[in-house]
Amino acid sequence: MTQIIIVRYVYLKLFRKSIELLIFNKTEPYLITCANQLGFKRKHGTDMCVFTLKEIIRYYINHDSLMYVTFLNASQVFDHLNHIVLLRKLLSAGVPMYLLRLIAFWYCNQFYHVRWGNALSVSFTVSNGVRQVGVLSPICFNFYMNELSVRLISAPIGCCFAGIVINHLMYADDLVVFARLLRVFKHCLICA
Repeated sequence: MTQIIIVRYVYLKLFRKSIELLIFNKTEPYLITCANQLGFKRKHGTDMCVFTLKEIIRYYINHDSLMYVTFLNASQVFDHLNHIVLLRKLLSAGVPMYLLRLIAFWYCNQFYHVRWGNALSVSFTVSNGVRQVGVLSPICFNFYMNELSVRLISAPIGCCFAGIVINHLMYADDLVVFARLLRVFKHCLICA
């Protein structure tokens, strides 16, 4: 009996991954995010984000200039991402209605259990959050967080580096905000 349950679980997991990949491949062209978000993107990695930040800091150190920097972690957003807000953002981005319905069904019909030792709770639904291990979750998370990056970019203040004004970098749920002047730095934090 245990083998049947395990096999069924594996098939369900494969089916879920397949559906997520299908949705991911169909929605990705609609979910373009700002260049400052380097996480969960093809051909991007932490090395790009770290390198960029190090070069900006090195530039300001070499020019004996002050720079204000803060690091923020938005990992709680994964657990608290509002499904309705996400669906509205996807709709405004032009994601086809059939995919929106599929994503809405996907998120509205998630059931969870809590296991504590040998005890298993009754199932319950979750109205917020995305699975951190899901195929679709990272792209939805990026898209959900993109508005923050857009707001920061629209404030053309920060540090000038290689002729470009830049005030933040994002990698997944980590955000670094920086500026050369304290009042500008405070303004960036208010935008964030």
